Amino acid sequence: MSEVRISKNDLDGGEGDGKNLFHALKEFDVPVKSYCGGSGVCGKCKVKVADSHGKLTGLTDAERNLLTEEELDKGYRLACQADLFSGEVVLEIPEYSRKRAQIILEDGQTLEVEERPVLKKLHVTLSEPSLDDPRGDYERLTGEVQDSYGIDVTDIDHRVQKSLPRALRNSSSSGDSYDLTVTLFDDSEIIGIDAGWQDELYGLAVDVGTTTIVSYLVDLNTGKTLAAESRVNPQVEVGGDIITRISSVHGGSVDKEEMRSFIISAVNDLIDDSLEGAGLERDDLYYSVFVGNTAMHHFALGIDPNYISRSPFVPGRQGKYRLKARDFGLDIATTGYVDWLPLTGGWVGADHVSTLLISEIYKQEEMTLVIDIGTNGEVAVGNSDGVMVTSAAAGPALEGYNIKHGMRAEQGSIERMNIDENTLEPSYETIGGQPPVGICGSGLLDAVAELLKCGVIDNGGRFQAGVDAERVREGENGQVEYVIVREEEAGIDGEVVITQGDVRELQKAKGAIQAATRVLMDEIGVEEIDRVLLGGAFGNYIDKESALTVGLFPEVDLSRISSMGNSAGEGAKVALLNKNKMEEAERISQFVEFVEIAGSSAFRDKFIESLNLPHKDLDLYPGVRDRLSGTQKV
Repeated sequence: MSEVRISKNDLDGGEGDGKNLFHALKEFDVPVKSYCGGSGVCGKCKVKVADSHGKLTGLTDAERNLLTEEELDKGYRLACQADLFSGEVVLEIPEYSRKRAQIILEDGQTLEVEERPVLKKLHVTLSEPSLDDPRGDYERLTGEVQDSYGIDVTDIDHRVQKSLPRALRNSSSSGDSYDLTVTLFDDSEIIGIDAGWQDELYGLAVDVGTTTIVSYLVDLNTGKTLAAESRVNPQVEVGGDIITRISSVHGGSVDKEEMRSFIISAVNDLIDDSLEGAGLERDDLYYSVFVGNTAMHHFALGIDPNYISRSPFVPGRQGKYRLKARDFGLDIATTGYVDWLPLTGGWVGADHVSTLLISEIYKQEEMTLVIDIGTNGEVAVGNSDGVMVTSAAAGPALEGYNIKHGMRAEQGSIERMNIDENTLEPSYETIGGQPPVGICGSGLLDAVAELLKCGVIDNGGRFQAGVDAERVREGENGQVEYVIVREEEAGIDGEVVITQGDVRELQKAKGAIQAATRVLMDEIGVEEIDRVLLGGAFGNYIDKESALTVGLFPEVDLSRISSMGNSAGEGAKVALLNKNKMEEAERISQFVEFVEIAGSSAFRDKFIESLNLPHKDLDLYPGVRDRLSGTQKV
C-alpha cells in the first residue's frame, strides 16, 4: 500500500466545508477506481484510514453494505462516502483501489482495401488573370480543376475562400502562372490550398468505447497506420456504465456539454500524441471517421441521450452524420470534416456497423454469429440472405464490476487460470507477471469454467455440498467461495477469491448474450451456427474453450471460433481509407434488421434457460456435456 497525507488546509473549499476524500485524492494526483462515479454503488474506491487527526463524517449505509466487518475493523472507508471537515488524515491506498494503466486492444482483424479516400490532393497549374481573362479566382480555379480532372467542384470552405486571393498569388513561381495543390473533399468542396505540389494525405480513425478510446493516424496514400494511441474514456469518472452516465445527465449532476467535452478533450490529446510522434501538424490532418455505441455517439455529438434509455429506445440520429471539424471541436485542420458511421437502431451503434463491415458476413453463405462483448453486448446473426442484430444489457461483470475482487484488464489482474481436477489447486497468470491484485473478465470466465469442470459448482452455478477442498469455504455473509490466491501470494492486503455471487454475475452476463443470440436464431429460423466471430478487447483475450464451457454462445467446433480484435476501430480505418466502404457501411445499416428484445417475453424466457452452465438443456451442448460427464454437475 502507498500512503497519502491529506490536510483540509491544502484543499479547495471554504472554511467549514467538507471535502470528499474521493475528490481530494484526485487533487493530490492519486486517483482511485470508481465505476459508479462516486455514488457509493460499486465499492471500488476503498481506502484505509491509517491515522487521523481530523474530523471525518461517519460511516454511511453504503459503506456498511459494501465493506466487510474485517475491513471496517481495520479502518477501511469508501473514499466517495467520507468527507474531511478539519485537520488531516493519513490514507493507505490498497493496490486494488489504485487506478492503473489499462491494457487496451488497438489491433484487430484487417480487411484489405484499395486506398480511395474521400479526400484528394490535386496538383493544379493555372494562368494568372489578365484583361482578356478577368474571371474571379474561385471560378478560374474550379474551371481548371474541371478541365484537368473532370471534377465539377461546387463549393469552397469560407475560410479558404477568404484567403484564396493571397494563396493563389503566393503560389506563383514563374510570374505568369499559379502552381498549387488543392485539397478536395468528396469531389465537391475545396478545403485547402497550398503552394507547390504536396501529395501527403492523412486521416484519423477513432473508436469511442464506453471504457476506452482508441485512435489511429493513417497515411491515406499507403494505408499504413502511423500511430495508434489509446486511453481510458474520462467519462468513467461519472459512471462505469452507460445507464449511470445517462442518468447523471438526466438528473442534472452533469450536463451534455460536459459529457461531450470528456470525449473531445481525450481525442484531442490522442491527436497531439499521434502528430508529435509522426512529426506532423494539425493542419496536415483533414479528415476523421468516428465509431462508437449509440450512447457514445450521442454524447460526442451533444445529442440528448435521455430517450435512448427509454422504450422504444429511439436514437436522435441514426444515419451517417457529417460535420466540420471546427464545429465538432476536433483539433485537426479547421476546414476538415468528421464522419460518424451510421447506427443500426436502438443500442446497436456505429461500432457494431463497423464490426460488420470488417466481418463481411452479409456477403457469405455460412450462418455466422458476431458478438461484440461489452457492458452492452451487440449480437448479429446471419449471412448473405439476411442479418439480424440486437443488443443485450450484459452488465459490466466482465469488466470487473459487481465482482468481489473484479477489475479491468490491468497490471496484476489474473487473466488466465486453471484448476487441477484432482487436487483442486489453482494455477494462474497475471497481466505483466505482477503479484495478483484481482481478476479481470477473461480470468473470471476461466475460473467459472474450471470450477464447473472440476465439479466444484454444478450446472446451475451453485457450489456443491460435500466438496472436500481446503480452498472451498464459507466466506463473508455466509457465501461459499473458492480461494484463488492466498494472502501471502497476493499483491493486496488479503486473499483473492471467487464467490457464489461472482458466479451469479458471470451467469447473468453470459446468459444475456446467449439469450439474445437464440432469439435472433429463432427469428431467422436456424438451429445451428456455422461459425462465431468475437469482437472487442474481451473477445480477443478470452479462452475459447472456457467461453464455450459456460455457454457464452451456442456450441460450435472450437476451430470455428475466431477473435476479431478491435474490429470497430479497424472498420473505422477501412471507411477512412475507402469511400466505397463508407457507402457500404451505410448500406449495412439499412440491410440488417434490428430486433428489439428488451422486455420481450421471448428474451426473458431464453435468458432464464441460458443462466445455467452452459444451458438448462444440455442437449444443446453435447460436446460440453460429454466433457463434463463423470462429475457431479450433470
